This record gives sequence, C-alpha cells and structure tokens, in this order.
Amino acid sequence: MSADETASGAAELEAYLDEEREEAQTGWRVENLIDADWCLKRIANLQREIAENEAIEAAHIQRLKLRTLALNERVARGVRFFTGAIQAYAEQHRPELCPGKKKSRALAHGSIGWRKVGGGLTVTDQAKLLEWAKAKSPEGGLVRVKEEPALALIKTVFETTGEVPDGTEPNPERDEFQVKPLKEYADADRTH
Repeated sequence: MSADETASGAAELEAYLDEEREEAQTGWRVENLIDADWCLKRIANLQREIAENEAIEAAHIQRLKLRTLALNERVARGVRFFTGAIQAYAEQHRPELCPGKKKSRALAHGSIGWRKVGGGLTVTDQAKLLEWAKAKSPEGGLVRVKEEPALALIKTVFETTGEVPDGTEPNPERDEFQVKPLKEYADADRTH
C-alpha cells in the first residue's frame, strides 16, 4: 500500500468517525415501538453492510493469497535449486567442509551441515500399543491413567444441592439485553 493510499484511507476513516460523532450528538432517541422497530431494521441494514464489507475484504485477501502463492512457488523453486546445489557440493566435500568431528560449517551468509534426526519411536496404532503396554506391565507401570474432574456430574451436584465445590465459583444467572434484527427485512434503504 502506497503512502498516498494509506493517507487516503486514514482521511476516509477520520471523516467517517466525524460523521458518527455528529450523529451521536443529535440527541435522537427511541420514543415508541415504531421507533424501536425502525431501529431493528436499521441495525439489520448496518449488519448487512458489515457483512458485505467483510465479503469484499475476503475476496481481496483471497486474490492476494493466490498471488502470493504463485510468487512464492517461483521463489521456492530457486530455494530448492540452490539447496540441492549446496547439498551436492557438501556431500562430495564433507571431510574438508567439516573436518574431524564437526557437523557444520559457518559461512558469511549462513551455515551448511548435518544434524541427527529420527530415532525413538513413532506411534502408528494407539490401541495396539496400549494392548502391548498392558500385557508387559499388568501392575500399570507402562500404562498411565489420566485423572480429571467429571464436570458434567459436578455441575449436576451443584444444581441439585447448591454446594460450590472447591476450585470453582458460581456463575450467577442473569438477564442479558439482546437485539435481534430480522435479516430478511434488511433493505437497501440507507437514508436513515
């Protein structure tokens, strides 16, 4: 994004915020159910506009991601080429590149070397491994049992007895105000 585009975007945002501040200072308020219903319609329109803006943003982001993928694939081919070239050289010249027990060589722009990878075990079948561990160690030395509170049952105890278990605190029920405009009544009326 250029400096002009950034400045333009900042100016546009500031103008919008000024407009919002001006609207907030008019002192308009809901006086009756007709006004409240009109507000619900207005909220639905504004929410639709937000969704449209987010859809536009998502489309731009998707195009940018695809462009970035294409650019990065081209660059990744270069990375693979140069990595392969260095590896071929390093494999042929390992004794002079890393004399003695050294495993790597630092150069001005990075390092070339080898490191140990792998070893250990990779679990491929959890059920078979558990079966093996139970058979090898019937006393449980190779089998771990995970203990954790049974929250669903604890909540039932709280609801039936009122007892607040240690390590918990009650979350009191309360009425929370909500506004639910019907989206199907949102229209393109942007004059209000």
